[in-house]
Amino acid sequence: MTARQLTCTIQYEALIVPASQPAGETQAGFLLFGFVMPQRPDTFRPPGWKPAPAKQPQAHDPFYGSAIWKALRSKAKQRDGFQCVGLPDRPCRTPNNGRGGRLIVDHIDPRREGGSDELSNLRTLCPACDNRRHGRRG
Repeated sequence: MTARQLTCTIQYEALIVPASQPAGETQAGFLLFGFVMPQRPDTFRPPGWKPAPAKQPQAHDPFYGSAIWKALRSKAKQRDGFQCVGLPDRPCRTPNNGRGGRLIVDHIDPRREGGSDELSNLRTLCPACDNRRHGRRG
């Protein structure tokens, strides 16, 4: 054994926590992988680093959490047979038209453009068709 190996072995054995000492934080520092670290290492932050700005919450219309919307959504799904009706120019390519999967009730004429919340303005779409309709979102 070389002198360097002997020194590393002695330092290594000196850092081992005795079995009698409980796991977790010790008197000397933090227990990590069975070894005591004298202190928590500093987090690297390059010069000029700034924390990311807080994200703005997306505007969500409170109407979509109301009992009225939930009843309309349920009626629209029932009317469409709990399956995707597809888009006028592109039929649904999801197997079984999304039956048994996640379904989204969509406004044909969007509310933000003056569309109503009547049952005649609602349709049931699978996520694939909804993503094709709203390609620029998300």
